[in-house]
Amino acid sequence: MKKTTLRLICLFFITFSFAQQRKTLKNTQIQISRNTKTKATYCIPIGNDSTNEWIEYVEFGGIRHHSGNNNGYKFFKNKTTTLTKENKNLITIKFRFESGDSEKLWQVWVDLNQNGVFDKSEEIVEKYTFEQNHATNEKLLTFKLDLSNAKSGITRMRIAVRNIPLFDGILSACSEFHYGEVEDYLINIKSNISNNRQTSSVKKVKNLDNKNDVVVFKTYPNPTANYLYISLPSKAKNTSYEIINCIGSVVKSETKIPSKISVSNLKSGIYFLKINDGQKIRASRFVKK
Repeated sequence: MKKTTLRLICLFFITFSFAQQRKTLKNTQIQISRNTKTKATYCIPIGNDSTNEWIEYVEFGGIRHHSGNNNGYKFFKNKTTTLTKENKNLITIKFRFESGDSEKLWQVWVDLNQNGVFDKSEEIVEKYTFEQNHATNEKLLTFKLDLSNAKSGITRMRIAVRNIPLFDGILSACSEFHYGEVEDYLINIKSNISNNRQTSSVKKVKNLDNKNDVVVFKTYPNPTANYLYISLPSKAKNTSYEIINCIGSVVKSETKIPSKISVSNLKSGIYFLKINDGQKIRASRFVKK
């Protein structure tokens, strides 16, 4: 009788012990799941080769960072700055390359809704350039960051400069790539005006896309040998232009844009015409014969 009682007591304690362990394990799993949900998990792009091409330097907000070659990808989680929705936030990127001629795609994403995914609609910079193997082997470009639709708080920004694939010119924030580099940073987005003023500010930005605005322009002929003709809206005023070559140098500029620009003195090659009305900048590529 005593042995049977002892066995029952031992069985009870063993069963109770296993039940407590299962309860503890379940609570731990629930806590881990909750913690995971509060932290956004971003995709990590895979770069196959950054030996000859990488992001050398970035500048935005309070960050001035000489990042250098980081084997295709790196998240600089200790590099963070505050940007406001209403300001004209700018980002400058210097790309270093030691390879031959190639076409590059410059991209910047900001996770505007802070959901842990870089959607196509969150790609706020996209620019194509054609790079030639010159002695300087570096290019410096500056872009505007439109954060007017961003959610306030800390979020991730992704910067990418990569070679365009030969047979597939699409590069997403998560794409595997062969040459180039991708870098991630943290930014704290804030608003410095009231909701009423913010609404009017957004409307003002939208009005810039009106068909009568300077952002709508045409250039012809392309390719050209002597003159590049520019068709601007009649209301376009205080408009300047720059012609930039493939290594990022300004080869010609004027504070007032004429109806035609002489390009006869330019060397044959690919150029970019950048037009600035003081509020928006637009660029168009043309070929000089």
